[in-house]
Amino acid sequence: MSTRALADDLAAIVGSRHVRVAVAERVTYAMDGLPTHRRLPDVVVLPGTREEVIAVIRLLAALGIPSVPRGAGTKKPPSVSSLPIFASSFPTSKNTRATG
Repeated sequence: MSTRALADDLAAIVGSRHVRVAVAERVTYAMDGLPTHRRLPDVVVLPGTREEVIAVIRLLAALGIPSVPRGAGTKKPPSVSSLPIFASSFPTSKNTRATG
């Protein structure tokens, strides 16, 4: 699946305003507290409700695309409204999760 097709599928769930595909938008999410672990996600999606989070995770799981949820970068548990989900369209086994 292409990144554009994935972004379109995610936008159908959360709206296009809440899907990030531009490099300048995704670079913010390339690393967290561990600067030695950096990976630019193919897509960043910002679900706003519990139902959107569930739908996004179900879609990514059905497609076999790894995802990494991230809080606000504050080391506090994420709320639904601050839960970016990174997706990588690189094929992996179903038991492998991408690391950010």
